[in-house]
Amino acid sequence: MALDAPLPFHDKSQMNLFADKTELYFFAVFVLEAILKIIGMGFILHENSYLRSVWNIIDFIVIILSILSLPGILPGVSEVNVKGLRVIRVLHPLKFVSGFQSLHVVMTAIARAIVPLLQVLFLIVFVISIYAIIGLEFMADRFHFSCKNKINGSFSLSNDGTYRACDSMINEYFFVHGNECSSNETCSRFTPGVNQGISSFDNIFYSMLTVFQCVTLEGWADIMYYTQDVMDLVGIIWNTYYVTLILIGSFFMLHLVLGVLSSEFAKEREKVENRQSFFKLREDQQCQKISDFYLEWISRGEDLTIISENTKESQKETSLSSIISNPAVVLSSLNLQLHIKSYHSKSVISFHIKHLRLKLRNFIKRNIFFWFVVAMVSINTFILATYHYKQPIWLTDIQKLAEKIFTVFFILEMLLKVFALSFHGYCKSRFNVFELIVVILSIFDITTRLGAGVSVLQCLRLLRVFKVTKYWSRLRNLVASFMNAVNSILSLLFLLLLYILINALLGMQLFGGK
Repeated sequence: MALDAPLPFHDKSQMNLFADKTELYFFAVFVLEAILKIIGMGFILHENSYLRSVWNIIDFIVIILSILSLPGILPGVSEVNVKGLRVIRVLHPLKFVSGFQSLHVVMTAIARAIVPLLQVLFLIVFVISIYAIIGLEFMADRFHFSCKNKINGSFSLSNDGTYRACDSMINEYFFVHGNECSSNETCSRFTPGVNQGISSFDNIFYSMLTVFQCVTLEGWADIMYYTQDVMDLVGIIWNTYYVTLILIGSFFMLHLVLGVLSSEFAKEREKVENRQSFFKLREDQQCQKISDFYLEWISRGEDLTIISENTKESQKETSLSSIISNPAVVLSSLNLQLHIKSYHSKSVISFHIKHLRLKLRNFIKRNIFFWFVVAMVSINTFILATYHYKQPIWLTDIQKLAEKIFTVFFILEMLLKVFALSFHGYCKSRFNVFELIVVILSIFDITTRLGAGVSVLQCLRLLRVFKVTKYWSRLRNLVASFMNAVNSILSLLFLLLLYILINALLGMQLFGGK
């Protein structure tokens, strides 16, 4: 559908003809999928049937309307009228939502948040109505006046090229006033106002629309400045009107929507986690039953083994004298003693290595090692911050030398931790994996950089600054929380892109080629 390029007068290019042909194959796949689901799940009568799911209902409606939009299905209906039914095809990308659990959680949370969002919407409409009525009472018919020259009848222009607004009630007694025309000008009705008169307070509908525009922060400053020109040049009263509108309407009311969505999303995610934990608990119980069965089976086997060993013990005692009298057996026993001595020497070396690893493990956990690494990271960050335009040569030499020193230090730190914790234990921490990647990229940066050029990987040295997150618990928790939220954020972004795609396809079907 995205490859379709509508042309005027319902003409079709080669790409459009190809898209129409391939659409039939995709449509056949979707119909076959629906038929298989209906056969496997049932249609509608019993629980967990095909039409008991919202996504399957949407899919079924799309398929039925797609069948009706095929040429020749509806006799007497022109292709132009049938094209309106094809608009429903843009809902096919919604299959992504039912196919991924994370997208399903986000979409379900949005659906469950409709009722709370309606309450928030009622509160927003109430606030907009209050501000709209205030604007209607004081600013009705005030945005349509401009200074007119008495001699030639032309209207004056301001510095930005627009007509200079004026206060039509300058002679009335008010606490504040707007622009006053000069002696050779008069304040006359001419200009439609801001946005061709749409942004005004002439009636309740325009007032609510103008207030809503201000709440969305779209051009609200222009409306406020125009209000200053026609009513409050100093901005004592009406600036307060607009500022409070932005604070209450934009910074508070609209953020209530995010709060409601966040709350519903947390509830839905908790339900999914509880459901997963329930299935996991049931699986663990089944595994425990199987484990108990095998343990009982093994214990019976051990009993049988003990009985068989007791029967063989007598046979070993009878053959012991013959084994001792055999010289080959004596020679094999000597070889066994030599093997035991070699194994003992290897075990001593392994013991010393384990003892050294234990001491190093205790050393890297001490505060002195912690603060030393933090100090080195801070010094490295300070040296990286000394780069500037047209820096002296001696500073560049110091920076290059410091870069090599710190790279060697971070390599030694990494090797020390790998030896003390083992590579598997070192990689259990995500921060250690991040540190390993930074060190490898730093080595690659130093070894591949040209003498007179600037390496593309030079900016990766700045990632060393994030080493401090491993030692700063609060920052580490913040980064960990952000990383845990990446999956949900990506799901929400994908859902947003899906919504944009559906609207783009809808626009192509309705307005393409016109």
